[in-house]
Amino acid sequence: MFPACLFARQLCESKPGWLDSRSGRLQIRPKVIGTITFDSTYNIKTAKTDLTERDFTNSENDLYQIRKIALDELSTNSD
Repeated sequence: MFPACLFARQLCESKPGWLDSRSGRLQIRPKVIGTITFDSTYNIKTAKTDLTERDFTNSENDLYQIRKIALDELSTNSD
């Protein structure tokens, strides 16, 4: 099975966010709002959906942070 996660930036009740010292913007804790799982054929008719909201796993959070850092670098890089 191959999961594909749908991400959303939403407030978490216990930790609503933090102020980024570099950008001065409020950073929101991202969450998965649903998961679509495909078998090896990637046939959408056999895909399974789970629309349970949850926090990122450690691996998902690592990938999100890498993406965020890369996007920040691209937006500030003047080369």
